[in-house]
Amino acid sequence: EKREGIVSAYQAGLAALEKALTDSELAAAKDEAVAAIEDAAAVTYRLPGEAAGTVWAGVTDNGVRDEEDDNNYPDPLGEIVPLVQVPYCEGENIAAVTLRMLEAYGIDCYYTGNAASGFYLSALKDFYLADGTYIDSFGEYDGGFMSGWMVTCNNWFLDRGASDFQVEADDVVRWQFTCMYGSDIGNDWFNPSAKITGVRVVSSGAALAPSFSDTVK
Repeated sequence: EKREGIVSAYQAGLAALEKALTDSELAAAKDEAVAAIEDAAAVTYRLPGEAAGTVWAGVTDNGVRDEEDDNNYPDPLGEIVPLVQVPYCEGENIAAVTLRMLEAYGIDCYYTGNAASGFYLSALKDFYLADGTYIDSFGEYDGGFMSGWMVTCNNWFLDRGASDFQVEADDVVRWQFTCMYGSDIGNDWFNPSAKITGVRVVSSGAALAPSFSDTVK
């Protein structure tokens, strides 16, 4: 719907420009067309109440494809929604914020459960990439039999569903597409240890925040 609105505004602007007879009419038609397109493209968020703050949220596909798998999309789609600020109401969770972000960007989706309980994002549908490429549906199994959507909050992969985590101001929520059950994007389900390895401290007084425990799975 958002893209249709932009296209409609663009076409109306072209028609107005063609009808302009003078330089002043041409300038006015151009200004009106630009304003109409900007209005159609504006991102608006619908909230059920007063906003308590904003979080950062985005959607990307950098999943590493296995050439031997049957991939509907052999190449990563890249950035689908850039990291943007999304308002939330007090007590809302990641699922609610996610659905609000997708709606604002004109992206429909398939999911099971609901925002309050058992939310599982299966696929995004009916959207366009930044280069204008139309995507009918993109989700689990489209990048191979181990592919699907995973989500992090403040760079931690969730160990439960998105409806189980309330958001706080300035949280960073990233939905990421994986083609290998998470191992290609930094979360290997077959090796659940959270132990940090290969880290070299190059300055004294460094501290990890928040505090880290290798018992966290």
